[in-house]
Amino acid sequence: MPWLLVHGSEDDVVPIGDSRDILAKATNSPEFFEIAGADHVFSDAALAVMVNKVTEWVKAQAG
Repeated sequence: MPWLLVHGSEDDVVPIGDSRDILAKATNSPEFFEIAGADHVFSDAALAVMVNKVTEWVKAQAG
């Protein structure tokens, strides 16, 4: 099953290293997308970046 992991580089709730650990242990090929400067809730401009990435990814998975 495909999956996408999106993480803000400035997340102060969940360390970005946790996402990297998950990726290292994944048995399939997850896609990782890091948003530079984004916090845990994707504030300000990061929200649009996250929504666009997730929307594009879902459309690609749907074929």
